[in-house]
Amino acid sequence: MRLGLSAALFYACQLVSAQLAGQEPASALQRFLDEAVDRGRVAGGVALLLREREVLFVHSFGYANIADRTPFRVDTPVVVASISKPILASIAFRLEDQEVLSLTDSVADLLPVFSGLGHEMTVQHLISHTSGLPADRSLSVRPWLADWTEGLPL
Repeated sequence: MRLGLSAALFYACQLVSAQLAGQEPASALQRFLDEAVDRGRVAGGVALLLREREVLFVHSFGYANIADRTPFRVDTPVVVASISKPILASIAFRLEDQEVLSLTDSVADLLPVFSGLGHEMTVQHLISHTSGLPADRSLSVRPWLADWTEGLPL
């Protein structure tokens, strides 16, 4: 699997290089992703490359549901769980550098749905797995999945 990730990163670098040189983006990354689905290495997903807020490449590939062959689309919702933590932590550190956010900020001040937990939870607690939120995956500990939040943005 490491080879697959290396190949994807290689193709992504080629794509960015071509874009920066003013050439049309290469389709090597798109072919690589589509072939990964054909070979059964991955069910599906979305690849997105951005540079300074400009979309250089976006491609959905494969299936959101293999059984009924539902195509994976750019707007297909996915559960990313803790894999998002390093990305969000990087963003939090950049925002702290820009003095927009502090890692010691209370989560309840930023997202009132988290008020009344019985303990103060900070941004740093969230990005370091020390928030005290239970690992239980029920809706009761994920207020953003509760029925009363449907249609409301975080």
